[in-house]
Amino acid sequence: MKNKSNAFRVLILPSSSVDTERIALQMQDYPFLPAFTAKNLDSCIIASSEEILKFADMVAKFPGVDSVLVGKKVDNLDGAAIEIKDMIMKLAEKKDKYAIKVRCLDSECNETDVSMLLTSKCIDLLSPLGFKLSERDAKLRIDVAVASNLLFVSYIQKAGLGGKEFGSAGKAVIMFKGDINCLLATLYLLKLGFYPILVAAIDVRSASKTIRQIVENACLVREYIPVKEFYLHLIPVRIDGLSDRVEIRHGYLREVAELVASANSAVVIATGITMDNAAPSILSIYHKSKFTVVHPLLSMDKQDISKVAPSFFGEHVKPITSDPLESKISKEFGEETLKEFALLSVRSSVSIKLANRSLYNTSLDEAMDKLQAAVK
Repeated sequence: MKNKSNAFRVLILPSSSVDTERIALQMQDYPFLPAFTAKNLDSCIIASSEEILKFADMVAKFPGVDSVLVGKKVDNLDGAAIEIKDMIMKLAEKKDKYAIKVRCLDSECNETDVSMLLTSKCIDLLSPLGFKLSERDAKLRIDVAVASNLLFVSYIQKAGLGGKEFGSAGKAVIMFKGDINCLLATLYLLKLGFYPILVAAIDVRSASKTIRQIVENACLVREYIPVKEFYLHLIPVRIDGLSDRVEIRHGYLREVAELVASANSAVVIATGITMDNAAPSILSIYHKSKFTVVHPLLSMDKQDISKVAPSFFGEHVKPITSDPLESKISKEFGEETLKEFALLSVRSSVSIKLANRSLYNTSLDEAMDKLQAAVK
């Protein structure tokens, strides 16, 4: 039988001003976490799970989580030094260099004093064994978290999503095309504390493959949203096509976004517009909105996005093979006409409950049938 007192655990450290109690509640609601037990220690949360690394990976995606540490709880600095020695002997080779970082989680801890004491103890234990302390070129880095009621030694450190507490800034409607720009824009909304409402305007004559790709990519975002249920709202286009003028298309999307925002008490509308497609004529359309409109990626170009996105989504993003609003006609639409078409579309919307990527299932097929029926 395992000695539970010496088992590996996860320490969850919130961003500044984020309430650990809120994160603990979100952990209970989030449906994809493996079974766990957790204790709120005010300045952090300590948790145990049989699937410790999977648990740590998932919690690190929560908005408002600064970092996640995997390691062991110890009783005192002597115990911490012994645990560090044991870790280094298992994970490093002789003559490898190591570094120790002390994190004080409350005001009762003096980081400098604790660091000096612990470092001295580790040197006494490890120097005779051929291991050297060196911050500059260490091959193994050990984090030690210290609070009035906790001493925790970590050998795996994961950066969290960071940012503000989920939902603290209100709701934000994002026009979700499903491409990498929209995924990253949604992630930045999460970091700002928004609860995103994903809205995808779909020409139902688009290939079902395109709609499936949009939904699968939405599942990647879903993994970052710590609520029990989360939906993608598909809005069927109620006209034969949209003008080939992008201004008309964006005018229609703005009208749809405003209707959804009003219905859901959202405070902002967001887009995936980047530096590459931010024509003044397009931006001016959104400036007319009665809602605050944000463009999280406006200062980024394609190269910037390609560098940043893989750190959040890996290589899992599906390329969108065709424009969800692919049909075009030359007809012009006035503001009032666009409002009417947008209202018809929103009334026929279809909502899809999103799972995470690994649990994605055939529920999309039912949604496709609903979309087709909605525009008949």
